[in-house]
Amino acid sequence: MALLALAAVGGGMVVGAEGRDSGTVTRLEAPAPPRPATVPHFVDVTGRAGISRRQRSAGCGGNVAGAAWGDVDGDRDPDLFLPAGSGRSRLWMNGGDGRFQNRAGRAGVADVPLATGASFADYDNDGDQDLYIVSQARNRLFENDGRGRFLDVGAYAGVDDAGPGTSAAWGDYDGDGRLDLYVVNGDNCRAPRPAPDRLYRNVGDGRFVDRTEALAGGPAATEGVGLQAAWIDYDRDGDLDLYLANDELGFRANVLWRNDGSSPGAPRFKDVSDRSGAGLAVSSMGIGIGDLDGDGRTDLAVSDEGTPWALLARGATFERARLPFVSGPEPITWGLAVADLNGDGSEDLVAAAGALGLRHAPQPDLLYLGDGRGGFTEVGGAAGAADPGRGRGVALADYDRDGRLDVLVTRLDQPPLLLRNRGPRGGDRSHWLELALTGTLSSADACGARLGVTVGSETVTREVDCGSEGLGSASDRVVHFGLGLAARYRRIAIRWPSGTVQRLPGGRSDRLLEVTEPRGGSSPSSSGHR
Repeated sequence: MALLALAAVGGGMVVGAEGRDSGTVTRLEAPAPPRPATVPHFVDVTGRAGISRRQRSAGCGGNVAGAAWGDVDGDRDPDLFLPAGSGRSRLWMNGGDGRFQNRAGRAGVADVPLATGASFADYDNDGDQDLYIVSQARNRLFENDGRGRFLDVGAYAGVDDAGPGTSAAWGDYDGDGRLDLYVVNGDNCRAPRPAPDRLYRNVGDGRFVDRTEALAGGPAATEGVGLQAAWIDYDRDGDLDLYLANDELGFRANVLWRNDGSSPGAPRFKDVSDRSGAGLAVSSMGIGIGDLDGDGRTDLAVSDEGTPWALLARGATFERARLPFVSGPEPITWGLAVADLNGDGSEDLVAAAGALGLRHAPQPDLLYLGDGRGGFTEVGGAAGAADPGRGRGVALADYDRDGRLDVLVTRLDQPPLLLRNRGPRGGDRSHWLELALTGTLSSADACGARLGVTVGSETVTREVDCGSEGLGSASDRVVHFGLGLAARYRRIAIRWPSGTVQRLPGGRSDRLLEVTEPRGGSSPSSSGHR
């Protein structure tokens, strides 16, 4: 079946019904290797960019090394925050010339003890990006004052829980136009049991209230070794559901909570892990989100001790599949990201890989190219993206605004790796479109908005993600579309989190469009920016 033909050169996709390669397993033929003209070429520009500073381990339990992209100063260029574990964190401001300058000390975000991950979001809808930092010590919320400084407002806001945090995901689960926050807390090796996660509801006055009891099972249901959470509308009913990736070290499978809205006397979020097939019991670390098989539904990728799993959406259920192992030592995969990295209109997947200890064999990162029908081929070596370091987090951004998505991989006790995407060798003829959304009825960041761009008779769909993908990391929320050879697109349709549907006419490719949500009806409001 073509939709399940996720494979690599030399091996087929493993499809199974249960947990770790159990249940009925089928091996499918691998698709033909991709033509060299479609393989992107990545160049290591870490030194040139000026970000060659080591991210130190956060100590006991500090296996996460995250990263967050966000436009801190409003100049349309994504800036980069790198938590530094036992060192000083860095806020790398993008100069627009391929180089970055560290402004963490001046901005007030350098000294967060044992910081492991972060996520930008405009939680107060004032037009600038605020920053939530998770830590092995205490999780912190920093408000952007709009003048280059961040103020620690975690205690006032009620979200400075004791951690130990591993990741933070933003999403408006109740549809009130304010971003709510899910904080994943894990295991720091010192406590007798893992700490519970926290679900915080934004009440709109700069404060949040703890609503973890709204999850079926309450706080106790979150006391696994959680590493990453994702807000997705898996059942496509217009509200955000919540997926949690647990490392099986904590003896808890992954959890999918369906958002059933407010119902007196019942949890808002119902556990549908088993009935949906999403309850993998594996060593889950990171989550990738995207349309892996080109059917217009939102699929999930989950990392493991081995190659990632794919959870392919089939309505209210998921079909499980395993990306293949090719050769060499089987990797431990950590952070994941799904995006179109070669501009052909199909989603690809990048996975950070890395050993637990220094004495283990090197494990190259993985890059799978998608064919738009569920077929995937591993090309990390050919693309220049197979770094053998102790990879952990992955965060994507078109940091130089050239229309190609670049890859940032964090590495434990090593400098990060910034890979600039130069397109396929021999010349890049693909076109692209990027959209930056601003909500009015929805949250300002429009987290969870669903976009479709039509080229010819085909429509490609993407969603706005705000910290749900990766591992302790957050990609730039500007939405990227590869358009293949199409110099023009026919139309754009946006379903905003408020339920508003906005339609924009066709136009030329190769530009960044800024789109504002209409306050009434569906009148278009957009402006182009190169």
